[in-house]
Amino acid sequence: MTAAWEQQLEKIAAGEARMTTFMEQITGWVSTMVTTVKTNAEQLTQQDSGLKAAFADAKGTTHPCFTCGSPLKRIKGKNGFFWGCQSPSCKKTFPDNRGKPQQRTEPEDGPDCPDCGKTMRLRSGKAPGKTRATKFWGCSGYPECKGRLPYKRKRTTTA
Repeated sequence: MTAAWEQQLEKIAAGEARMTTFMEQITGWVSTMVTTVKTNAEQLTQQDSGLKAAFADAKGTTHPCFTCGSPLKRIKGKNGFFWGCQSPSCKKTFPDNRGKPQQRTEPEDGPDCPDCGKTMRLRSGKAPGKTRATKFWGCSGYPECKGRLPYKRKRTTTA
């Protein structure tokens, strides 16, 4: 098959064939193969222990939710990756730390939310119209409560 592909690529380079046609053929072939494997995955893994091991590794490492224990999923958001709980009753999110979920530690001295009274969580994000991310206090009851306060860093003085 790779020899046939090489021949097609040579024809494309010589101007005798079109790249879009070649790519459509490969895309169709790959789609058919993926569908076949998905459809017959259970049968194939029962017959071939090598395939069974490959499918087990393909699932990747799973991480449990720090709150409820359900699986977490890594999600790409507009400000980078984060982890979301897949349980409909939990839906907690956690920051990404080099491809792994990071448990939040609530600051003990966080202010109370002026809207709902829950403890606020130190967050980082870009304000509208700004180019750099800044820290701010966000309500731990988000998304139900969207209370925010500016973060003022405590300055230490040396004598």
